[in-house]
Order: sequence, then structure tokens, then C-alpha cells
Amino acid sequence: MADKPNIFVAYPYSFSKADYRGAFKKVASEYSVKFLYADERITNKQILDKIIGMIEEAEFAIFDVTTWNPNVALELGIAIGRTQDYYIIFNPKVEHEHPPSDLGGIDRLQYRDYAELTDEVGRLMRQQFGAPKKEQKEHSSERGASVVEQLEQMKTEIPNLVAENPGMQIGSIASAIGVPVEYAQNLVRPLVGLELRTEGAKRGTRYYRIDSIDFES
Repeated sequence: MADKPNIFVAYPYSFSKADYRGAFKKVASEYSVKFLYADERITNKQILDKIIGMIEEAEFAIFDVTTWNPNVALELGIAIGRTQDYYIIFNPKVEHEHPPSDLGGIDRLQYRDYAELTDEVGRLMRQQFGAPKKEQKEHSSERGASVVEQLEQMKTEIPNLVAENPGMQIGSIASAIGVPVEYAQNLVRPLVGLELRTEGAKRGTRYYRIDSIDFES
């Protein structure tokens, strides 16, 4: 079994550890991912070197910029400086109405309580890794054709799906057709250059249909 993807999380430690990490724990139980926190790993390295290593080994990082905590800001700067994929989250109810101005133009996840935090992190995981395993199984059981027929059918659906939703990421495609990301990647790969084009890199890659079919109703 493949190792679970690591996702580095930085947040103000003034928040309740049990409540805050509880939201991520719930999401981790639905997806095959592991959330990493700097204080959970004991090493013989200087703390900044440890954090750099954890950020570099992660699939991507999540930074909670609520209160604009100096440690979180430093760790975010490390991720940006090392061109690591990252996402920011923010609670507008705590101290500030808006995130720091330097981050104002960046897409962010916004939450107002721990239930919303769970939902928003879950939405990000769906985008990156596709539907949770339970949903994948339910979706798969509804298809009566053979596995090969299912995959071929999904492959033919992808160009139209992308044309209707330009800029989809691989996780969103996987979620839409109800398969793990690895399956979606295998289905999409032969279509690139023929029916699909890409923009971006790594997990940030977005897919577009090459032709100009208009799906307006």
C-alpha cells in the first residue's frame, strides 16, 4: 500500500489544539492523507531546519493566517521561497476582518467555526485527491458494466466534462467521475495533446479542452 500523502499544517498555537486539529483529524479519516504539525516530530535538527524539511517533503502545505502569527508567517515565507505548493486559510471572526494585504489577492479557504473548517479542508482534499473512499465505492457499485467498459466510458466523458468546466484540476476530475486520482491520471494522460491541454504544474495543473465547443444552454 502506498504511503499516505503528507500535508504540512501551520496555525496559531493560541487556538485550541484539540478543537483545531480535531477538524483535520476528521478530514484525514475520510481521505488517505496525513496532516503534519511541526511540534509532533522530534528530531536532532535545529527547529527551523526541521520545519524546512517537513515542508519540502509534503505534497503541499496549509497555512492559517488568522491573527497573522509570526511563526506561521515565517513558515509561509519558507514555502513561497522554495516554490512549494500551498494554500491559506483564514477566520475573519478572529481579530481581523481581512487577511494581511500581501495575501489579499490569493485564493483562500475561509471559515468561521470548526465545523466550517472541517468542510473547507474537506473541499480542498476533494479538489486535490478526488472523492473520499466511501463515496468512490458507492459510485463504483452503481455502475453495472465491466471494469474495462467503465474506464473506457469515463475516458470518453472527460473531454466534455472539462469543456463544461474549464480549468479543472485532476482531483476535481477524479471526484466528478468517481475514481481515485491515480485512475483519473491514467485516463487523462493519453488525452493530453489530443483533446486536452494543460496549464500549471504538479498538483496545480489545470485542464482545458483543445477545441472550442460551446456548451451554453
